[in-house]
Amino acid sequence: MTGASLYDELLVAEDELIDEYLANELLESEQDNFERHFLCAPERLQKLRFARTFRRYVSKATRTISQSEAQSSLAPTHDRIEPVQKKRPWFSFLPVRNPVLAYSLAATVLVTMIGISWVVVNNMTPAPHKPGPVMLVELTPGLTRDVGGSKSIRIPPGTDSVQLQLASTSEEHQTYRAELLTGEGASVLVKEDLRRETTAGKKVLNVAVPAKLLKRDDYRLKLSGKLPNGNYEDIDTYAFRVAE
Repeated sequence: MTGASLYDELLVAEDELIDEYLANELLESEQDNFERHFLCAPERLQKLRFARTFRRYVSKATRTISQSEAQSSLAPTHDRIEPVQKKRPWFSFLPVRNPVLAYSLAATVLVTMIGISWVVVNNMTPAPHKPGPVMLVELTPGLTRDVGGSKSIRIPPGTDSVQLQLASTSEEHQTYRAELLTGEGASVLVKEDLRRETTAGKKVLNVAVPAKLLKRDDYRLKLSGKLPNGNYEDIDTYAFRVAE
């Protein structure tokens, strides 16, 4: 989604989806997908909160105007009304004196202010991240630092991510899990539900790692296969070193 017009259409579609969710117009399955996937992005969650607040303000203003109109229609009329000193209403600063019109004008001002805020928030939403260069690293299982066979790599400046291409020795599992560990055993990244892919006639597993996570250090990547009971069993270990 690199074109500005396509990005604007995406924002409009997101706004419409949020409105349908708040109006309970989505199916149960659609609501579940909306809450589990669509709201994962912080900016979309912020949009939802803003839209919910906006609807509350409009609903409250509408109820207030309706109540004022109902009271005006039920009020008795007299041929003569004695002047009574009363406290000036809060809307006395407005250019109208009719309570209904005053409330309507106040609601219009409120909606306008909220609309302006909505435009400002949309303009402040960061543009989608454009992926940068990807570095491909092929790894073979069984190599460790102890035997001096750890593969050494240098990550060029500006690299967005490093794709670790694993030559797996196991074909008994449908899905796999990969855990990246530092030389001291600290977990850096965990990827689940990985599946074998065919590249150049070989079955491999691709693990994408953000380049910013890879500092100068020795790393071990533990590959596990998922069993039918949901547990994992260790399969292979891959080692590599990030040099300056």
